[in-house]
Amino acid sequence: EREGNPERAATLFHETFVIKQRKYGIQHRSTVLSLSCYARALAAAKDYEKAKKVHEQVISIKKEVLGNAHISTAMSLAELGIVHYRQGDNSGAVLELRRSLQSGDLAGKAQHVIMSMPLVFLGNALLRSGPALAKEVCVF
Repeated sequence: EREGNPERAATLFHETFVIKQRKYGIQHRSTVLSLSCYARALAAAKDYEKAKKVHEQVISIKKEVLGNAHISTAMSLAELGIVHYRQGDNSGAVLELRRSLQSGDLAGKAQHVIMSMPLVFLGNALLRSGPALAKEVCVF
């Protein structure tokens, strides 16, 4: 059973994002953080399609501001992969989680403990996907 009220949280995070975007602009880290929180709340509310779109927007901004070789970009890619995973879209999960690991590697953070999260979800997605998808995947 889920806790709290993720739909209400999503509404509040979206309102916060709109206010911060107006005050600081779309590329300000506080604005992007609010947008990322909005995406997480949407996923918690099981509004996966909207959550994926918002995560993609966060990733686009982070790639523009921070580049692909940044741990924050890597974690946002992982969050998108986890949304795919929760939806049961194993191939989408594998794709985004691999991108996350590649981004973390480019950032020099492949061995950082935080990169274990996308690695665990990647393993789970591969376990659920069967041998066909697992054969295509080479993590490193």
